[in-house]
Amino acid sequence: MRNFNENPEGSKWRMAKVQDLYDWNGGLDERSDRELKDMADIVAIAKRETVCTVAFHDESCPYLIPLNYGAEVEEGKLVLYFHGAKEGTKIDKIRENPQVSYCIYGKNSLKIDYDAACKSTTSFESICGNGTAYFVEDLTSKKKALASLMNQMSQKKAFDENSFAEAMVNAVTVWKIVTENITGKDMNNMRDGCVHERKPMWDKEVKRAGNVPARF
Repeated sequence: MRNFNENPEGSKWRMAKVQDLYDWNGGLDERSDRELKDMADIVAIAKRETVCTVAFHDESCPYLIPLNYGAEVEEGKLVLYFHGAKEGTKIDKIRENPQVSYCIYGKNSLKIDYDAACKSTTSFESICGNGTAYFVEDLTSKKKALASLMNQMSQKKAFDENSFAEAMVNAVTVWKIVTENITGKDMNNMRDGCVHERKPMWDKEVKRAGNVPARF
């Protein structure tokens, strides 16, 4: 087996540096152009989308599930509200470990270049975050959370805490994620194709082997 950590002298190759990899992918500046730096833009995505994929801790691997939600900003933090059955895997996972991660994704469109396949690209917007999950126990708070969720789904401010009967509210579990860290990306305004000449990521040892791709 080839050891990529050995010195490239002789027949050995060296592992590409991280910076080389960034250079090969067009550099960091282009990627940073797509990053959303204004919290208002991140919240706007959270407000207009309707499905959030949440990752819970599990023993063998993350437990991942897409869920409808309602987004609010409370005390300067993005808070996502969810509801569901009184018992189930999600509830068990929250009780075991309330630290969760999530992703919200939307405005997806695919541009296919049938003449040059590698110029095909996808535009989208997304936010990824992590935080702590809490159960919402207070009746009034549960009603407000459910109103947030319904307004999110309908994209109308048509519901408030008076829209829900107490018996129905008591029949479901309401929980929330209080976001601690979040990033956003907007790929809808990237330049056409986002394909360009890329610098080789490997050194002269690899070049001699003839394994350097000229274009994607």
